[in-house]
Amino acid sequence: MPLQELDQSLPTKKRIFLYGENGSGKTDLALSAPGKKLLIDWYGNVLEVAQRRYASELANGNIKIVPGPTKWADIDSMVKMPLDPLVEWCDVFVMDNLTGLYREVTEDVAKNVPLKNSSERTIPEVVILRDYGLAAERLRYIMGKVMDNIYTPSAPKKHIIAICHTKLEKDEKGNVVGGGPSLPGQVPAFVLSLFPEQIFLKCDSNQQRRAHFTQTGYYGAATRVLDGKPIDDPNLSKMYKW
Repeated sequence: MPLQELDQSLPTKKRIFLYGENGSGKTDLALSAPGKKLLIDWYGNVLEVAQRRYASELANGNIKIVPGPTKWADIDSMVKMPLDPLVEWCDVFVMDNLTGLYREVTEDVAKNVPLKNSSERTIPEVVILRDYGLAAERLRYIMGKVMDNIYTPSAPKKHIIAICHTKLEKDEKGNVVGGGPSLPGQVPAFVLSLFPEQIFLKCDSNQQRRAHFTQTGYYGAATRVLDGKPIDDPNLSKMYKW
């Protein structure tokens, strides 16, 4: 295929990856983006979280929240062309969260993908090692389709925000806090490569939220939390020009 020059007249669209521990404010931050927001909920309590600070936007239809599909066929069709009408409607497409999505994909594999040797699964629907590998490949496929059909570099359609839990680890020798998305194997490196903007969120004992920008373009499986200036009580509408 011949190389094609990007159309400079096209509006730019954000691709933001939010990650942090439970209760750090990831969903709140995602919903602070401007415009019409569609949030796919694989977490289970997003509506409750949204009602605390965004009740008026929910009431006027500016925010729509739908349960994350759990069957592989439904997940696959959500990110394929033609897009679901709700995806077409929104300005900002939020996937909350990839940890829950991976869990659902893994469970669907265990339930619905037959084994060549039935003796491998001693108890019906219990996840085995093979399931994790297939689920990881499916998650890579999903994220690739999201970029193909919702964010095409030559014609980006939507802002995309992906949310993920993280596990933090501290290197005592180097005194460096590191964390990576709670996804399997090499999937974090692939997913992070799709998002130029990566924000790590932390909430202290006083419930003060703080956003740390991680190093753009650094795609290690463990993303370092850098010592740059943190942003207290972050708000995406104020942090970016949209």
